[in-house]
Amino acid sequence: MKNKIAIIMIVVLFFYVQTAYGTHGVSVIIDEQVTGGYEVKWNEYGNMAFIGADFFKTHFDTIVETDGDITTVSKNGHTISFKEGDKYFVMNDIGSRTLGTASFIEDGTLYLPLRLMCEALGAVVVWDEKMQSMEIMTEAITLPEEARAYLKNVEVYDQSSIRIKGEKIVYIDPYRIVGTPHDADIILITHPHQDHYDINSIMNVMKESTVLYVTEDGISRAEKAGFTTVKSVPNAEYREGDIIIKTVPAYNTALERPNHKKENNWVGYIVTIDSITYYLSGDTDYIPEMDNIVADVAFFPMDGRFTMGKAEAAAAANSIAPKVAVAYHYNNFLTDNEVLDFISLLDEGIIGTAMNFKMF
Repeated sequence: MKNKIAIIMIVVLFFYVQTAYGTHGVSVIIDEQVTGGYEVKWNEYGNMAFIGADFFKTHFDTIVETDGDITTVSKNGHTISFKEGDKYFVMNDIGSRTLGTASFIEDGTLYLPLRLMCEALGAVVVWDEKMQSMEIMTEAITLPEEARAYLKNVEVYDQSSIRIKGEKIVYIDPYRIVGTPHDADIILITHPHQDHYDINSIMNVMKESTVLYVTEDGISRAEKAGFTTVKSVPNAEYREGDIIIKTVPAYNTALERPNHKKENNWVGYIVTIDSITYYLSGDTDYIPEMDNIVADVAFFPMDGRFTMGKAEAAAAANSIAPKVAVAYHYNNFLTDNEVLDFISLLDEGIIGTAMNFKMF
C-alpha cells in the first residue's frame, strides 16, 4: 500500500495578471480560502509570476519585514531574504537560489516569485497553460511530526548542498553559499562537478580547523586553494571524534546519463551524527550497492537528467527502507508537484518529503 496524498478542497480566485505583453485574466486556485485584492505580475520574459509579499503573510502565516532594501520572510525559525535588485534569494543567511529575475517594488508593493516562495513554504503550484490558471495546494509537501526529530537540524540549499548541525557542523557539497558563517567542522565533497565542488562556497563556510573530504580528482584543486584534505575513496570508513563517515560508490548506470562513471570513484556518504544515520547519495542512479545501505534518513537525487528520475529514486528508497526518504537535487529541473509522485511511490512506513529551501 502506497502513501496516500490528501485530496484538498479548492476554491477559485480570479486575478488580473500583468505581463510585458499586455494584461489578461488568470484563474488562481487556492485551497480553502477566498481572498481577493492581489495583483499578479509576470517578469519581462513572461515565464515567472510574482505576487505581493503580503500574500504569503495572509495565506502562509509568515512574518514579512523590510529593512532598507532587504525584505525577509520568516517562518518556523527559517528566513528567506530578498535584496532589491538581486537575482537570487538567501535562506537563513547562508544558501542562495538563483531567480533569473530580481524581486521588485512597484507602487509601494514588493513582488516576490510566486512559485518559489510557495514551494519554500511546502505548497505546490501547477500552471495550466490551456486554462490559463494557477493551482496552489498549500501543505502539499510537509515534514510530519515523526520525521522532525531526524531533520530538525538539517538544512538543504541549492542542488545537493546540505548543512547538518549536530555535535559538529557538517556540510555536504556546499554550493552557492553567499553567507560567511565559517562554521564548518567537516566538509564532504561527493565529486568534482562545479555544482558540488564550489571553491567559493567552501571558503565561505570553512574555518581554520575544518576537515575537507574530497575525491582524488579534486585534491589538486583543493591544494591550489590552500585547503588541507582527506582523500575520499569508495567503501572506506573515517572517524571525526564520535562522527562516523562511510563512503559508498555513486555513479550512473543508464546509457543516456554518462556524466558519472563508476571508474571515476566518486562517492556518496553515510554519516552518523548524534545517533542518527544519514545517507547522502551524491549524483547517482539506483545502483546495487544501495541494497546494503542502512540509514535513518536517505537523500535521493531525482532530476531525471543527470541522475535517476522519480520512479527510480522511489525504488532506491524502497530498497534501503529508511525512516525518512528525502528528494533533493531536483529543484533546478523539476517542480515540487513531481516530488508528490516520488512520495506516492514509497512503500508504507517510509515518510517522504523534500527539503530544498524548505521553511519547515
